[in-house]
Amino acid sequence: MFNASRNARVRRSLDRTAAAFLSLLKDEEYVKITVSQLSSLAGITRKTYYRNFLSMDDVVDYVVFKAVREYLRTTGCTSISEYLGRFFAFCLEQRDIFTLLHKRGLFGLLSFGLSRYVSRSAYLDKELIASGLSQPEIDLFWGSLFGAEVNLLRYWIEEDWRSTPEEMATALEKGFKNILKASIWD
Repeated sequence: MFNASRNARVRRSLDRTAAAFLSLLKDEEYVKITVSQLSSLAGITRKTYYRNFLSMDDVVDYVVFKAVREYLRTTGCTSISEYLGRFFAFCLEQRDIFTLLHKRGLFGLLSFGLSRYVSRSAYLDKELIASGLSQPEIDLFWGSLFGAEVNLLRYWIEEDWRSTPEEMATALEKGFKNILKASIWD
């Protein structure tokens, strides 16, 4: 876990460390990046690094958190189509970072970070409740949807982002609808 302090000095150190990490990751394998290298490039001491991060994985977590922070400031979505469209548009905005993390074998950490920081739509939660779903069913819905989003994101990255966010959102929505209609449920 990274240091979640709202102190401006801490945030600047976190941001400098994230930028330095991404810069190093462009040329180095993840496992070869050292705390000394990272601290030096970020212009912080090793002591500051360890005050802000427990491990290098926490730096990746902060990179994902930082990317998601702006996305979270958007207003709530009023449809699944809008929710998915915003998610994939956000991913496209983060294309360089997400591609780099995937290329360096860090998609699992990216996925874990996204699962922690991308929020569900409160409006859609209310709609799901109104449709008669129980809370465990709603949690299962969101978990399934997020798992599908992440798997489709991996595919999108591996296909070099050839589709538009709208095409990705439509494909996922159509896939979910088809699964729900499939005869395997009878």
